[in-house]
Amino acid sequence: FLQVMPMYHADGWNFTLLIPYLFNCSVVLTPKFNLNVCKDIYNVIKEYKCNVLVAIPSILDSIILFSQRYDKKELPCLDYVITSSEKLCKTTKIPFEELFNCRIYDLYGLTETQIVSYYNKDIDWIEGSVGKLQKGVQAKFEKDGELLVKSPYLFKEYCNNKALTDIVKKDGWFS
Repeated sequence: FLQVMPMYHADGWNFTLLIPYLFNCSVVLTPKFNLNVCKDIYNVIKEYKCNVLVAIPSILDSIILFSQRYDKKELPCLDYVITSSEKLCKTTKIPFEELFNCRIYDLYGLTETQIVSYYNKDIDWIEGSVGKLQKGVQAKFEKDGELLVKSPYLFKEYCNNKALTDIVKKDGWFS
């Protein structure tokens, strides 16, 4: 796993630090993601034989920009790329998948909700969609269009802030 996400970010902590350890995988940590990390990402993937990357779409866009510096025949392949936290557009998805000969799996969720919905190899990607609901997760829209989520993975409460928790969490639904 190549870890480029901030450790305080739910994706960075859960998907590229905790989950790899559950499956006895190695994790390569980079400094805070910036242009220096971006320009060296190909060498890092190759040197450490990384095959899984979890990154937000804007990081994927940055990596695509630097791809011009490398011979496409020398680009390493990734087996899995997992993204979330931002809208994944086909202008990012298609070029990145072609560069790294991989498929991007898009997830939707928040730190408070964890994964609400996802894509996997059996689900055709639809631009603008957030995939299918994860097992046990319920979602509904209020009349004003606000999305509410109920989930077994929902956070208990904000640390030392019951008042804010009560605003965003009512009857088990997070808004």
